[in-house]
Amino acid sequence: MTFRGDPDYKPVMTNALFLWILAIVLILLGVDWYVFDWTNSIFLLRKGAEFSEWIAFWR
Repeated sequence: MTFRGDPDYKPVMTNALFLWILAIVLILLGVDWYVFDWTNSIFLLRKGAEFSEWIAFWR
């Protein structure tokens, strides 16, 4: 068993953790679709595209 103080510590993404994160993301997308008609997802995608262009400019 390793701890964070150990220099060889490597975080692990287990299958259960992956499934929990996937379920949360899918639930949030479903709520955005049902309640907000994709408004929040479209906003985040546009801001992500702008950020990507901004990062590419500074490269």
